Order: sequence, then C-alpha cells, then structure tokens
Amino acid sequence: FKKCYLYLRYKFKKYKIMYEFFSNMSGFEKALWLITIPSTIILLFQLVITIFGMDSSDGVDVDTDTEFDSDSESGHSPFQLFTFRNLIAFCAVFGWTAISLTDEGVGHLITIVISLFSGTISMVSMASLVYFMYKLKEENIPSIKSALGKNATVYLTIPEKGKGRGKVTIEINGTQKTISAYSVGPEFKTKSRVKVVSANESSITVDSY
Repeated sequence: FKKCYLYLRYKFKKYKIMYEFFSNMSGFEKALWLITIPSTIILLFQLVITIFGMDSSDGVDVDTDTEFDSDSESGHSPFQLFTFRNLIAFCAVFGWTAISLTDEGVGHLITIVISLFSGTISMVSMASLVYFMYKLKEENIPSIKSALGKNATVYLTIPEKGKGRGKVTIEINGTQKTISAYSVGPEFKTKSRVKVVSANESSITVDSY
C-alpha cells in the first residue's frame, strides 16, 4: 500500500506541475504546444519505422525482388511537397521554432513569419530527400524492356490471348526478377518455358518457347 500511495502521490504531483505549466501559458503558447507535441510524436514514430525499413509511403519503397514499379520504369520520379510526412515535419519544426522564439520574448508576428519559413524549409528538405532516395532506387532497378527476346519461366499461370495476367521469372542483368506477363497465344501453366515477344513499362508479353 505504501508503494501504491507513493506512486499515486508522484503521479498527482507530476500532473499538477503539468497543469500549472499549461495554465500559466497564453492562448498563443497553448496553441503552439498543441501543434508541436502531436506532430513531434508522429514524426519520431515515422523516423523509427523508416529506420527499421517498415515505411513505404510517398512511393519510395520499390520491391525490386518481386515486381517492377511502373513509375520507376517510365522515369517519373515524383517530387511531392504536400504529403502527410512533409506536413508533419512542417508542424514539428514550425512549433519548436515558434516556442523557442516565444521563450526569447520575440513578438508574435515575427515569430510566426520565422516559424513559417523554417517549417517550409523542412518540408522542401524532406521532399527533396524522398525524391533523391527514389532516384537512387530507380538507378538500381534494371529496365523491364531489356527482357525483350529473352526466355522466361512461368511463375503464375498466364491465361490465353491476353485474357488475364500471370507472372514469369526471368534473369535480367544477372538478377532473377518476377514480372507480370500476358500471353499472345495459348495458356501457359506454371513452370512452362516461354519467350518474351514485347515489353512495356510495367509488363511483358510472351509466346511459346
């Protein structure tokens, strides 16, 4: 009971200090903290999942072992400024900048202007980072068009005469890839050998080997 009492007392004192901390703030400062705290938590969470390779937003994560990305093949690397990740970065940087300037006694108008500028810089920096990461991945993805004329093995059954999509495995530049494929002739069962007769940015067309 003593440990429980001490714990509750500690929590009560902690929350009381937090309550007094926010109670003494102006409305402007409270608004800044309401923007800054959630955005910072989300930003840190995004950072953690990115480090552990779990983040696949903004079109950055291209699975080079299973499927070719059509945007990558067509050379369209998107520079996306207004994404959720970038807006979160904007709010976090804006908030912390504004809080720091407010603590230094800077006027509200100047604080907002400088904070907006800092937040915008963070958005552009984040978008640029994603863009160059995307470009780096593009450079490491073999062109699907180089599969033209090569032989492949059917991975998933390909319906006859373009009636559906299957998949084939094929070696491109020394790397085994799995690519979406259509047939111009008969149906091809799994493990059948086929030949690539045409290729575009996202799939290939095959015929009898």
